[in-house]
Amino acid sequence: MRKTVLLLIALSSGLVLAADPKGNAASGKTLYSSTCQMCHGDKGQGMVGPKLAGTLAKWKFADFKKTLVKGVNPSKKTLAATMPRYDKTPFMGTGKPPTDQQMADVLAYIKTLK
Repeated sequence: MRKTVLLLIALSSGLVLAADPKGNAASGKTLYSSTCQMCHGDKGQGMVGPKLAGTLAKWKFADFKKTLVKGVNPSKKTLAATMPRYDKTPFMGTGKPPTDQQMADVLAYIKTLK
């Protein structure tokens, strides 16, 4: 009984958090190629958009998601207006805003770029 009560308290207070999705770099490469590459370059070297290769190596999923959805990076810098905000904007070819899994996949792929 006591364990049940503690579990209910933890769940209602937000202490139990869902784990971040594990990204799949191979799936992320496909999404990156269709959605990000045109501005950030095929190897994340930067073009119209900034360099991503190496610079996102230590980013956590929550940082990446907030950057994509809200347009604010972990340093609190607001991204350029040309960077889509993916709260409502679909990933290319999907017709829908990205899921957490898709964002985790893209981040996993970006982390492979040097």
